[in-house]
Amino acid sequence: MYQDHHLHFEGSVSFQALAKLLEKNSNQLLQTDVKRHFSHLFNRQTASDIQIILRKEKRDILSYLTKRFVFKKPAKNLREFISRLPTDVIRWSCLSVDDLEFLFTQSVKEYLKTHNDIELLFCPRALENLSISEEEVVRLFNSIIKSKYSKKIRLVLSLRRDKGDLSLKYVKRCTQNYYLDCIKKIDISGDEGCSLSKFKASLDVLSASRFKLSTHIGETSVNDIDFMLKNYPRFTQFNHGVYIFHDKGLVKIAKERNIYFTFCPLSSYYTGSMSKLQIKKVLSNFLKYDLNFSLGSDDPAIICGDLSTHWATIKKEGFII
Repeated sequence: MYQDHHLHFEGSVSFQALAKLLEKNSNQLLQTDVKRHFSHLFNRQTASDIQIILRKEKRDILSYLTKRFVFKKPAKNLREFISRLPTDVIRWSCLSVDDLEFLFTQSVKEYLKTHNDIELLFCPRALENLSISEEEVVRLFNSIIKSKYSKKIRLVLSLRRDKGDLSLKYVKRCTQNYYLDCIKKIDISGDEGCSLSKFKASLDVLSASRFKLSTHIGETSVNDIDFMLKNYPRFTQFNHGVYIFHDKGLVKIAKERNIYFTFCPLSSYYTGSMSKLQIKKVLSNFLKYDLNFSLGSDDPAIICGDLSTHWATIKKEGFII
């Protein structure tokens, strides 16, 4: 059994469960105007195709989802990878709190087949739709984890820097009285082109909160690593963080502070952000500098098809330490 401290719910939903949900809600989904609902052209076309399948052969839904979303080779760039995330389709298919509960419960069962220690990142704002508020999303995830899986899964609230989640008003809401006690950690994610230095007031509020703190950083550039290391010591986990090695001074600080890195080799490869050679060099550097790190899966549903094949794929691609 493995640990995985970098797993996003939105990118690791079981396609088997999603297929069942699409079939269950087929009558309502067939009435949807997909052009008005979806922002990404990729998911707009996907929803249109799903509607066609639901009208004809429902049994083809699972094979279509797998073929449509699972990457067989690296993306041309990170933008292409993000546009193919199934979050929009998940949001479209969930018509009630019960629907989201089914999707979450079934996916959690899949995670625990191969992993007994998981940090699960989720973004309630990415999952809400017209019938499910973000409050309901958080309450649901909390209750399921707390009642059944609290010793194996830790929920991590994800705030996207490029989607308004780091506004001072929303951050204060999260840290003061909004989220339930089951959430112990808050993570910053989102487009690294949106500099964290723009959110100093919000970062100050997070640093003064009771939560453990982590951030997605150094996946595509060295930007923000220096800023976060020198100004926010309470951020003790860097997710990805591969560009730390561009500055030996920053490596020294990270080592002295025992920053915990989660590195996702398959994600870095399939998002098109790193070559195999670069990934192996990063792995060797983590060992060379004796940094505190672990391997994570990131979004295994669209990288490997499911979490159970993740480690086998790592071995197959030659990403072995």
